[in-house]
Amino acid sequence: MDLSTHLPSRLIFLANGLALHAYRLYSSRLGLRSGDWRIISALGYLGPISYNDLVANIRMDRAGISRTVGSLVRRGYVLRHTSRTDRRLSTLSLTEKGVQVDDRIAPTARARDRRLTALLTSDEFTRFDRVLRTLQSEVDKMLQETAPGRGGR
Repeated sequence: MDLSTHLPSRLIFLANGLALHAYRLYSSRLGLRSGDWRIISALGYLGPISYNDLVANIRMDRAGISRTVGSLVRRGYVLRHTSRTDRRLSTLSLTEKGVQVDDRIAPTARARDRRLTALLTSDEFTRFDRVLRTLQSEVDKMLQETAPGRGGR
């Protein structure tokens, strides 16, 4: 298989490159570990949010999210509020320290977005956005087909 023409591989390589760039920026500037910025940014935008909803929104591996959230809780960036009625359920939110870091991440993330979108004309961006939404919709269907309890995996 030629990975240079295999669409899923190309998308993964693109996403991995962006993630590596972000990690390099945020680790050197903010002392964040790999994956920390994703959780902090997501909670800054979506939070407070349940753990399950966070997993559904950012589409990362549950175990990886769990490890990262645990580390962020221990390091004082995230609060985990466990339900009194069901200890399996928890809500996550940023601490003041987490909010301060998110406030420092956001301008860099917006600058990266502007740098990439500036490469496209308005028409190209509109078409690209349509293609991404179409692909995301199909990936969502694929995930449903392989969801635990549905015979997939």
